[in-house]
Amino acid sequence: MKIDLPHAPFFVRPPVDDNGGVDFLGLRQANLNLMDTFLPGVNNVTWNVRPYSMMAWTVWAFANEARERGMTEIKASDFTKFREKVEVLFNWGHQLDDNGAGMPGNAQVPPAGAGEVPLDFASWKRNVTWFDAVNYGPSIKDENGLGFVHQVESGLFRPTEAGEALAKALDETLRATQEYETLESLETGRATEAVAQRLYGAWRIDECSAREATIFKDVLYQADASDESARVQRRSGAISLIQESLSEIGRPLRADEIRAEMMRTTTQSRRSLPVARAKAVWTVLQIRQAQRLAFEALFAWMEMRILVQGDASSQQLVGALVALLTAQGYDLGRQDWVSACLATSMQGATIEGSIVDIGLNDDGVGILAQTNELANDIPDHRDDSAVRAVMLLFLVAAVTEELEKAEEYAELLNEGGSQRVSLRWWSRFVKGKGGLPAPQFLTNAFENYLLSQHFGIAAIRTSESKPRLRITIEEEGLVSLLKKDADIWQPGVTADRLESTLSLMADCGLLNRMWDDGEEQWRYSP
Repeated sequence: MKIDLPHAPFFVRPPVDDNGGVDFLGLRQANLNLMDTFLPGVNNVTWNVRPYSMMAWTVWAFANEARERGMTEIKASDFTKFREKVEVLFNWGHQLDDNGAGMPGNAQVPPAGAGEVPLDFASWKRNVTWFDAVNYGPSIKDENGLGFVHQVESGLFRPTEAGEALAKALDETLRATQEYETLESLETGRATEAVAQRLYGAWRIDECSAREATIFKDVLYQADASDESARVQRRSGAISLIQESLSEIGRPLRADEIRAEMMRTTTQSRRSLPVARAKAVWTVLQIRQAQRLAFEALFAWMEMRILVQGDASSQQLVGALVALLTAQGYDLGRQDWVSACLATSMQGATIEGSIVDIGLNDDGVGILAQTNELANDIPDHRDDSAVRAVMLLFLVAAVTEELEKAEEYAELLNEGGSQRVSLRWWSRFVKGKGGLPAPQFLTNAFENYLLSQHFGIAAIRTSESKPRLRITIEEEGLVSLLKKDADIWQPGVTADRLESTLSLMADCGLLNRMWDDGEEQWRYSP
């Protein structure tokens, strides 16, 4: 490749104004890997069974109609036209009933005019499809999802055996409508509001037939998955863990209560593989969630200090943090401050105890509660969040050190390696710095795991159209590339697929669900 080198000095172009991305420390992928290990095949947007049925029906009905017409050459563009018609009608009915919140494509806009309107995405100013990677697309495929469709080529699919069964189950309902002929036709077609409204009753997203539920359940979960693929075994083990956690309590629980219960002491009923494996992965994932949020909270606080307070060096940042820790009563005077913090965190941190209940304070607030408290502090209490983040990182290191003693946890603790600051890497770093006083340890941590980590990730991921660099080093020291206080990072805990999975389990009959009016959220029971 020929590269033209400059022949004279020149000014580089100024950075693009808008800074893109959500992962400025590069820690996110390790969390996603653990989520996929725990609950493969689903994601955080796959809440209902009916979209799977609609998508499988779209693939199956298109293939049927093409075969009946004797089409020997099928193009992806042919399927796209059919798919867009189905999806527009699906979303349209939900929009008319004010039941489309959160649905992919819910922002579609009806074409102007009364009467019949075209049913293609362009006419509806829409480009989002249910088959997109950020929606149900990966989950419905057979490669890494639940396996209802197989992707033949880009934009073209065929139903699997399970997908055909699910499609036929929905087809029984759709055939009872007077709009079926319009729906199954390969023509792009036109329709009125009345058509969308009548179809809505047959395929609304929050319902599914008993037949659909049974077919979906048999794919989602195998009680005895010993002869199934590793992904099915892992997902089935996770679902069994959820069921057992609910059974042990014996009352309806919220999602956050289930999340904690799944981490508690392993009982005899959970010693079967793959349920025990699922509990180990789940526990490590929650610890990793805490670690990632703590690092990101410190980075956000650092952004605030550089932009608003004018701090220009790691020494100034650490000085400000030391002052905050001292003001909140932490004794930073001892030379072995790191070892003392680690020892305090280790109190009660045993495998025999309950990891979720381990706390740093007199109230015994556990690691999940501390993670949530930190997430709540970040937007409006930045100084408090920095202190919480530091102490949570000590707790993470202590818990990791204890988990390393058990074989079922050991391999999981290195997810992410040194590049993404794995739990093991962080724990050994903290232990190795045990004899350092607070300022020296914090300076080391800031320079290695915040500044250098960010610079390295930004260098790898930045493109001209999507810069990731938020801080630079200039002659005057650290300089923020952010324009205003509102641009400071507001990290939060990434959803861990639990709530979407609980919803799918309830939809297909693996759990019962009831709405708690007082707390305005679902409760689940066996």
